[in-house]
Amino acid sequence: MPDQGYLEMEKSFRQLLRKLSNEWTKYVDRSFSKSQFLILETLVKEGPQKVSSLAEALFITAGAITGMSDKLIAGGYAERIRTEEDRRVVFLAVTEKGREMVKVMSEYRLGIIKRMMQGLTDEDMTNMSRIFAHMIDNLDKGEEAAD
Repeated sequence: MPDQGYLEMEKSFRQLLRKLSNEWTKYVDRSFSKSQFLILETLVKEGPQKVSSLAEALFITAGAITGMSDKLIAGGYAERIRTEEDRRVVFLAVTEKGREMVKVMSEYRLGIIKRMMQGLTDEDMTNMSRIFAHMIDNLDKGEEAAD
């Protein structure tokens, strides 16, 4: 049955994602999600951002970003900033506490990735990146065909 190979690969991929999620929650307080980390990481790298820009960059809805932003602000990891030119425009910015969290979690994430990739060659990792990009492109093409 040729379709069985696709289903086995998808099962392995789901297992990998579950294990990665479990590794994340071993170290991080369950109230701090991977998506919240990605928001802070983006703010550290790109500077203050509008919710809509973060949503687009992280492939998350603006509503979800707003909810996570509220939690980050309540925890002291981020703050809202209004521009002087237009007080209606609101940016999300990382605080010093948020920068420290990104530093610590980036080191932890790199350790997980290195452990996961142990024994793979640079060529293996390059091929995996190429294959993932190809699969993403295939799905993007499917979205275009559906439009």
